[in-house]
Amino acid sequence: TPTRHCQVQHTETKCTHPCNALLIMQEILARFKEKKVSALEAAREAADAVAKTIKFPDAIIERVMECLEDKNPGVRSETMLFMYRCSKSKKVIFPKSFVKEFITKVTKNIEHSEKNVRDGAYKMLAVMSTKLDAKIINTFVSDFKEDRMKLYQAAVE
Repeated sequence: TPTRHCQVQHTETKCTHPCNALLIMQEILARFKEKKVSALEAAREAADAVAKTIKFPDAIIERVMECLEDKNPGVRSETMLFMYRCSKSKKVIFPKSFVKEFITKVTKNIEHSEKNVRDGAYKMLAVMSTKLDAKIINTFVSDFKEDRMKLYQAAVE
């Protein structure tokens, strides 16, 4: 819609300064709890736009870690899908300093009762498997039961 497009463009304009971008990103990630489809789509677009203006993922990783443990399943799943979308680029490199904690939080979400949260976790693990050495990712997925391993392998393919 025109209104949503204007909101996203306005957000992109405000995000030329890194401090503004980080503050705006915190608010956008909080909006992932929205139930209205139009509000959620606008939040997705805004998050993707802001991610292009910051040092991704380093600048927002602490907030992302918090969102992966949020009590709202919508926040969890949308945060993982946001990270998935933005991490697919070959330019994105995950600093070793947070890989262990990040993947641990993602794999915990595979046990979540909400299907969208589990699906987001599998997608994020699939992207991480392309970014990290196989030994590293295998330490996290090797304990998966057969059904979980099949879902993980399907996401990787």
